[in-house]
Amino acid sequence: MRGASITQACLEELESAKTVSLLETVIEVTGFLTQAKVEFLVGGSLASSLWGQERTTRDADIAALISESQLDTLEQLVKWPHVMDARDMRGSLTSGRDFAAGQILHGETIIVRLA
Repeated sequence: MRGASITQACLEELESAKTVSLLETVIEVTGFLTQAKVEFLVGGSLASSLWGQERTTRDADIAALISESQLDTLEQLVKWPHVMDARDMRGSLTSGRDFAAGQILHGETIIVRLA
């Protein structure tokens, strides 16, 4: 019965959650990047859809050239409902790799699956 009550609680939470479009989230995240003076571009399926080559997508690809000081600023700007793991991003910056990835998520759109 415990599983049923957890499932019901999750369903109630999802029903009360605000629906946020992918485009709204991209606008918010690129606003954070702009405020932190980070150079970026939006690519992938979202960009091609905006240019008329429609593709189904559930995420957005944003490439950014970011420094540690910009990451500090970004960490101060990103607040709930957005979520970012600054420690993971900082590790990517200091890894010495040519390409590193980090994520900024919209917390209200994350669905946690319980086993």
